[in-house]
Amino acid sequence: MNTSNLKSLNEIINNQKLIYSIYAFIKSVYGNKRGRKYKVSLIYQIVITIFKLRYNLPDRVLEGLLKIDHVTISRIVQRISLYIGNIKLPVDNKNELNIEYYVVDTTTIRIGKSKNKKTYSGYKNYHGVKYQLICDSENKIKEISRGYEASIHDKKVFIKEYEEIRDRINQELEILGDKAYVGLEKENVKTSSKRNEIRYKKDKLKGKEDNKILNKKRVKIEHIFANIKNYRILRYGNYYAKDKLNSLFKAICVIYNLSKIEK
Repeated sequence: MNTSNLKSLNEIINNQKLIYSIYAFIKSVYGNKRGRKYKVSLIYQIVITIFKLRYNLPDRVLEGLLKIDHVTISRIVQRISLYIGNIKLPVDNKNELNIEYYVVDTTTIRIGKSKNKKTYSGYKNYHGVKYQLICDSENKIKEISRGYEASIHDKKVFIKEYEEIRDRINQELEILGDKAYVGLEKENVKTSSKRNEIRYKKDKLKGKEDNKILNKKRVKIEHIFANIKNYRILRYGNYYAKDKLNSLFKAICVIYNLSKIEK
């Protein structure tokens, strides 16, 4: 049994605030299950799921580590990930008042199953599923999109998602995006100036300074993506099909938000 694996598991177990926050949100849904009771307690199922998401050890290895059948572990991770992904976090009114702007961007997760022509990204040179996140100036994820084929342009993803999310965000605040979101001014999306644009040519110094300020604000979402991809199940999860990846990705985003609340 690898001592580093045990140490990593103990670190997750010691993060009691996060575990009990998740438990508090999903215990009512979990309790409504019909049929036989699960042999593994809900708290332990949550620990197993976070551990699997974070380190992505093979289920056979986890079987030896946790003394639980690998099939049971796989079912636990699928079930608890769905529960976590469906958590609706309460609105923090104080946080809402502090929000100055939103940031939008997409990230692509490699897949090994459910491949087709649309899932291939010519830019990334692999098959994947694309997810769009909108975060606020307080470093919290505000909106998580459904999974889209990697070949779909970021701008099209935004347009498809915007109709559903427009009532859940403050439309008076700007949404900062990269150059992929050019032309969405009606949706209050602000992008950096291109060098061939009139607004940039009129005052290059101001254009450079405005771009610098915008990019400093946009880096928040890059930090969030980096944090999310610390969960190895996303970095090395290319053997998951799209539907399963959707639930895993959403669960990790919710865990990220909960960890921010606990701080």
